[in-house]
Amino acid sequence: MDKSDLYEEAQPCEKTTGLVPVKRPHEGVPRDWKESGVPPSNEVIPYQVRTIDHREEQLADERRSVFEQIDQGMSASRGMELLGLKKSHFYKLLDDHRNGKDIIRNHRGTPKGGSRTTSGQVAALSNAFENHYEGPKASISELLKWANRHCERAGEKPISRHTARRYLYAIPEKDRDRKILTVEQFNQKYGYKPNKLIIDCLLRRVSMDHTRVDILLVDEFNRDVIIGRPWITLIICDKSRVILGFYLSMEAPSLNTVAAALAFAIMNKESSLLSFFTHPGEFPFFGIPFVIFTDNAAEFTSEAFIQQCKEWGMEWEHRPIGKKWYGGIIERVIGSFMTTGVHFLPGSTGSNVVERQSFESELNAQLDFKQCAEWIVKEITVYHGKIHRSLGCTPRQAFTHYKSEGKYDSSRVISKKDEARFLIDFCPTSFKHKVHSYGINFAGRRYESDALKDYVGEELDVKYLQYDLSYIWVKAPNEFLKIRCSYNREGLSIHWESYSNHKQLSKRVPSLINKASGTIDDEFAPAAMDRQEEILQESAAMKTAFMNAPKQPALPPPPPPPPLPSAERVDLDEVEAYHIDDSKFYVQSDDVIWEEDDDIFKPRIISDTNEIDLLVPVLIIDPKES
Repeated sequence: MDKSDLYEEAQPCEKTTGLVPVKRPHEGVPRDWKESGVPPSNEVIPYQVRTIDHREEQLADERRSVFEQIDQGMSASRGMELLGLKKSHFYKLLDDHRNGKDIIRNHRGTPKGGSRTTSGQVAALSNAFENHYEGPKASISELLKWANRHCERAGEKPISRHTARRYLYAIPEKDRDRKILTVEQFNQKYGYKPNKLIIDCLLRRVSMDHTRVDILLVDEFNRDVIIGRPWITLIICDKSRVILGFYLSMEAPSLNTVAAALAFAIMNKESSLLSFFTHPGEFPFFGIPFVIFTDNAAEFTSEAFIQQCKEWGMEWEHRPIGKKWYGGIIERVIGSFMTTGVHFLPGSTGSNVVERQSFESELNAQLDFKQCAEWIVKEITVYHGKIHRSLGCTPRQAFTHYKSEGKYDSSRVISKKDEARFLIDFCPTSFKHKVHSYGINFAGRRYESDALKDYVGEELDVKYLQYDLSYIWVKAPNEFLKIRCSYNREGLSIHWESYSNHKQLSKRVPSLINKASGTIDDEFAPAAMDRQEEILQESAAMKTAFMNAPKQPALPPPPPPPPLPSAERVDLDEVEAYHIDDSKFYVQSDDVIWEEDDDIFKPRIISDTNEIDLLVPVLIIDPKES
């Protein structure tokens, strides 16, 4: 059979024996810790530390045994083979054994592990170590300097650097670190931590902490302006390791940021009030935790806030002071976020000053606040899909597994009717906003509703949701009024943090300061204002010159104005006044009667217009003659 036949026979085998992916039986199931049940033991078994002399005695015993066998008939060649000695050395030791001499080896010079340092030099080194070797700057050079100073006073020979190094490293590392590290660092490294936290169900305990994100952000309207590094507040479920919620802010941690992160963690992410995720099922982690575990920061120790959490069924626990390892779960997640994600973004600053030197943070910064927040949301989604070393599966799989086993209390979910009330309790408050005839001004927007018409002129408190400024809740007597945003400005962010950051930045950066009303902002206006000043100066100079000039004779009176070209004027002084007799009647006449009848009285101008309808000449007629 040739090679071609073998190849043809192998072909069907390859087709029929293809690799089929095999699913592990425990894939997607977290490996939970549990107590072993082994009773504790206090039994102590002593042992003897083997030294160099002890080993030499053991070697001498082996040689005595061989020499005794030689005296009983064993050949010398066999004895040399067993002991691995040369002939001359073998017979010398054999003679010493037969003559009753000690055959234990004695090394010449300084024994192994020994030192030629005098007692005075050792005392100087010990004094220098106890009194001067301490703090983070402690070094061999500092130890050697003070040890030689003591040797000089005591008349001892100077100590070499090699001797000082050997003395220092002969001291146990724990004792050296006790002199160098702080109490917190020493406890972190050498503190005994035998107990392990066992959590029975989801939401039994959640951990919360803050940190500053290692990245520089830019302003969303002015991309060349750096606004600084944001703060992030994370909340993680200690059982499943899923991140229940977070809050990103440019301000330092406060009660507002804590409340916002807690509200985000507890609320259903697919609710109409918190619609931040485009894919359904992307963030199905929510619910009221039983216990919130934090450090002892001021924003975590507010009695009023803790009492408000208790009203919703949440207890509060704090870590022991000075023992950071109690918050290892949340600290590890935060560290992983920075080192595996944020440090690869443009504008990253690194974790410390040394790493900062390798980043061109200010030059590469390009993410604004909203983009950073969205990136963190997607990074959390990626984190939920990574295999967790402690769980043996992804956090999402662990949450789903525990939920399917009935370890999720559905009564800890906020109902639809309580969503608004819960948000109002945990939303920040802005105090004393005046209700105008057109509504309320808040965050650069105008909010209006018919429900405010009864409160015009009053000052009311406002609660708002940081993620969405489309609505606010106005605190009226005995109720909260949900008021919509009726008018908004172009380009104004709907996110409170973005709006607040840009407003604060505008006050600090001159190029972003908004111009006040009445400010001149036109290319022709400055030249016009300059000309106005020139006119005033010219007029002042002309008046001064006129007042200083010698006085001239009075000017002749002005000529009378020329008469009007076509108007006929009546001189009232030339009109002859006649007495009006009440016994006569006055009727309207025409121009012809004036010329024909001489017995009729001449007309007279009457100035009172209420007596007649028209100012026209009239006839005075005697009733008897008519």
